[in-house]
Amino acid sequence: MAQDKQTDENNGKKPRFDFRSAVQSVTNLFHAAPRSDAPEPPRHTVATPSQAPSHAHETVRQAAPEENRVGDVLDTAGMPKPKPSSVNFHAFDGLYGEKSENQAQDHYESEAEREFDRGYVGSANVTIRGLMREYTKKLWVRMALGAFGLLLAVFLAYQFYLRVYTGVKTETATITYYSETIDVEGVAIRDETLIGGSVSGAAVSAVKNGEKVLKGEPVINLFSSAKAAEAYERIAEIDRQIAELESMVTASEDSANAVHNIDNLLDEQMMLLSDLGGRGDMSQLDDIKGEVSYLLNKQLVAMRKVENYQDKIDALTSEKERLSAANAQAPATVNAPTSGYYIDSPDGYESLLTPSMLDTLTPAGLKQIMSRKVSVPENSAGKLMKDFTWYLACPVPAQDAKDVLAVKSVYTLLLPYSETGSLQATLMALNPDENGKTVLAIFKCTTLGSELCDLRTQPVKIQIRSFKGFNIKKDALHVRIRQKEDTDEEGNTYSYEERLPCVYIQVGHQIYPRLVDILYNNDKFVICAVNDNGDSEYLSVYDEVITEGRGLYERKIVE
Repeated sequence: MAQDKQTDENNGKKPRFDFRSAVQSVTNLFHAAPRSDAPEPPRHTVATPSQAPSHAHETVRQAAPEENRVGDVLDTAGMPKPKPSSVNFHAFDGLYGEKSENQAQDHYESEAEREFDRGYVGSANVTIRGLMREYTKKLWVRMALGAFGLLLAVFLAYQFYLRVYTGVKTETATITYYSETIDVEGVAIRDETLIGGSVSGAAVSAVKNGEKVLKGEPVINLFSSAKAAEAYERIAEIDRQIAELESMVTASEDSANAVHNIDNLLDEQMMLLSDLGGRGDMSQLDDIKGEVSYLLNKQLVAMRKVENYQDKIDALTSEKERLSAANAQAPATVNAPTSGYYIDSPDGYESLLTPSMLDTLTPAGLKQIMSRKVSVPENSAGKLMKDFTWYLACPVPAQDAKDVLAVKSVYTLLLPYSETGSLQATLMALNPDENGKTVLAIFKCTTLGSELCDLRTQPVKIQIRSFKGFNIKKDALHVRIRQKEDTDEEGNTYSYEERLPCVYIQVGHQIYPRLVDILYNNDKFVICAVNDNGDSEYLSVYDEVITEGRGLYERKIVE
């Protein structure tokens, strides 16, 4: 029978799929080494007639244990199929008839092959899963080693960069001003009187805002038309320009001394501008601008780069005569009812806020007054402030007032939204509120200008302390250690370390330490004193302070 099957296969029939060869091919792909402890290939037995059940078709086969069927493919591949050793095929006579022995043989071989193939399938699955687990484990190990190597390379490269790179960042040491302040809202209180009567027609102020006038002097000029009012203002401007140009002509009389004097005056104006700019005070900016322009023009005349300004003086004089002829009618006037300082814009609070109420005024009372609706007189001629002294009422948190404010002390009040910039004021009183959380600080002021006259409410910064010096970042500070010796009361000499704050500066391509004297510090920066005595050990103006850099030390070479 087996010979007939072989003959059929050789005659061109499709051969049976050899599962063992397929498993062997899969195993070779993973290059797995054979195991010496692999179980034997599955062996199959068929029950003998004495062991068979009463019915012939209920043949019982004893299968190999699981651990024997699921063996390693490498050990079982290529082994011959198992053959029955001794089988009584007469047990199948009743089932297969005359050819029961041959049929039983074929039935047994097919059943054995299927059972053997099932063992190979299980063995192959287990082997592949094992190989995949082994391969995955090795892959993770390799990935972990690769990541560790990459991190190590980055760390070494960074350390090399820190050791080799010598670049630094610097900032120029310049003098600055810093103040500790309390931010409040200030309300101006003045002794004011409204100028009676109404104004009709085109009104032009006869005096500047904040200028002192005497009783009966004109404060307002009234014109019949806006054109006449414009001509009046232009004539006043021409008079001012002619006066400046005439003063420049005298500079050519003694040119040598004039140039020297003008240079000194220009230097003074530049120093004043720098000082005001450092403090943030722009109140005198327009005055400085006009003075510098005047001095530069005068310098041109003194250096004889311009002969004179007579042509301009003649042209302005002609314009003035023409305007005066076209507007010969004298204007009507509004005179001051009393002496005082003229203010051109009333606001309706003149009778509500007076110096007489300062002793009893509280933060709540001030808030109530300022919340009222007031009316401003129409066509008003302005108002007069009777006294040069005025007051500024500022609600302040009680804790701040208790810690830093003292009555009768002089404080600098900063006005950030005013051209005046700042003014000196004396603290006259601290009126507490009923709840005790707020006090009303009353400051007495004696500075008056055109802008301050119009001031009623404005943000105010009460300056507690101010510092002048170098603004240095905290990161730029270092400590310089010095070994010092001293003698105690018994005459014994001992040594100790002196730790001094310092910064590093860059001079050319080298680094040098410079000591600093700290006046003020916070979380971000410090204010250091200016080195006025020229000590080379201390930081000086325009030194290049190193703000960023690593491994700094004296005489280190940097880029």
